[in-house]
Amino acid sequence: MTPSAAPEGTLRRVQDYMVPIATIRVAHPDDRLTDIAVRPTRGRAGHTLVFDDDRLVGLVSPEAVASGQTVSRATP
Repeated sequence: MTPSAAPEGTLRRVQDYMVPIATIRVAHPDDRLTDIAVRPTRGRAGHTLVFDDDRLVGLVSPEAVASGQTVSRATP
């Protein structure tokens, strides 16, 4: 397969699609959902990254963060 015939996705790099970390809302395990729901995001609202000190320990869905929503707790 020649480069001109290669599917576009095979020529793209992750950096072409990544979302800068500075645009993602972050939280800590003990934060309340209502508190993180009002934190501004600098970009499209999506998942909230959860850090315990400097270690990424999980994420919270936008549905869980939305005020007034009832969602199930995550299970491992």
